[in-house]
Amino acid sequence: MCENASLFVVYNQLQLAVRWAAGVQPDASLGLGHLAIAAAGAGSVVSFILYGGFSFWTRGKTDAFLILQHPY
Repeated sequence: MCENASLFVVYNQLQLAVRWAAGVQPDASLGLGHLAIAAAGAGSVVSFILYGGFSFWTRGKTDAFLILQHPY
């Protein structure tokens, strides 16, 4: 539930940031490219939050972290 809530909060905030950067009025709808930028940014931020939170609770011993450090 927290993942979904954080995704929508970040998505809405990034939509506001894209509107400001593109000079789009607050009541006008965004184009597909602008929505894609907001969605990609929201996904990136939320995945960073989730990975950071998971890493914190497991004390940094995540499988992804161990794979990245394995000397192949």
